[in-house]
Amino acid sequence: MFMKIVIIMKRSVSFFLVWILLIEFSGCYSTKILPAKSLPVPEKKYYYVHSGKSTIVLINVAVSGGVLKGNIDFPGAYPYDSQVVHLYIAPDTTFKIDNKTARVPVENIVKVETTSYDRKKTNTTFMSMTGAIGGLLLLVLIIAFSQFD
Repeated sequence: MFMKIVIIMKRSVSFFLVWILLIEFSGCYSTKILPAKSLPVPEKKYYYVHSGKSTIVLINVAVSGGVLKGNIDFPGAYPYDSQVVHLYIAPDTTFKIDNKTARVPVENIVKVETTSYDRKKTNTTFMSMTGAIGGLLLLVLIIAFSQFD
C-alpha cells in the first residue's frame, strides 16, 4: 500500500514539475516589432544598434533631421529587457562615431525590436501556478488521509 502511494506521489510531482517548466518558458514578456518612425521609444533607456557583426549601445537617444543620435555607453551589467530597444540597420550602412556620440540614418534602420511586459500573460501565469500548487496540496492531503481507511 505504501509503495502505491509513493508511486502516485512521484507521478504527481513529475507532472507538476513539467507543467511548471512549460509555464516558466512562456514568460511574462513579449517581443514586439515597431516601425522606425516610432523612435525614440520614451520608456526605453538602452538602444542596441546591430550592424552585421558589430553592436554598439546608445543612451540619451534623440531623432532630428532623419538621424538617430545617441551617446555610446558600456553598461557594466546586461540591463533589464524592459529597458532595451534593438535596432537592426542594413549591413552596408555605416554609423558615424565622433567622440562618444554615434549617428545612424533612420532610413537605414531595417527593424526595431523591443520587449514589453505583458500584464495579462503574467496574471494568467500567476493564477495557473496558484491553482497548480493548490491542486498538488489537495492531492497530497487526499493521499495522506486515504491511508487511514
